[in-house]
Amino acid sequence: MAIVGVLAASFSLREQEPNPCNVRLAEEAVRICKALIEQGHTPVLAAQWEIGLALQQKGTIEEGEWREFIQSGGWAYEEIGQVEDGSYLGTKEVLEQALPFFEKLGATRFVGVANPFIHQPYLYWLARGHGMELMWRHVRWVGFDKQSTQWWCRSWWQFTYQTVRLALGIEHGYNGRQEQSS
Repeated sequence: MAIVGVLAASFSLREQEPNPCNVRLAEEAVRICKALIEQGHTPVLAAQWEIGLALQQKGTIEEGEWREFIQSGGWAYEEIGQVEDGSYLGTKEVLEQALPFFEKLGATRFVGVANPFIHQPYLYWLARGHGMELMWRHVRWVGFDKQSTQWWCRSWWQFTYQTVRLALGIEHGYNGRQEQSS
């Protein structure tokens, strides 16, 4: 069938990752990749580092599945790392880092795994702008993280407020930085 680029974009951030939202996103990424294989597609997975941690954590997905996933060579994997200078690693930047990996492996279709509340549609909107053929897949509820270091990820209304701020051109994060300055 097709080689499908699957991008799992993290949601929320805690001092100790992975947070519950990213654990659920890791589970969804694995579920969706398995479903794609059952449909005859070949998924190639790129995941933001917080989701990578969740994928590797014992108990996050079925025991042994992560090792099997990587060792089988059935799914190619790329991890999108943290930004060294502390600047905000947004969804746009994560997609831009994943695109060369997808291109190298011949992925022409795209599945976005992200919080289904605003974040996933935004990820698909970005991917369409890069000429990827979209394959919408349902991501189950991820929720919000009341303990997040990012205030906009603590509730639906705060995330909505932040989305409006971004639409008005206000920098993401804390004035373009990943963490609040002390």
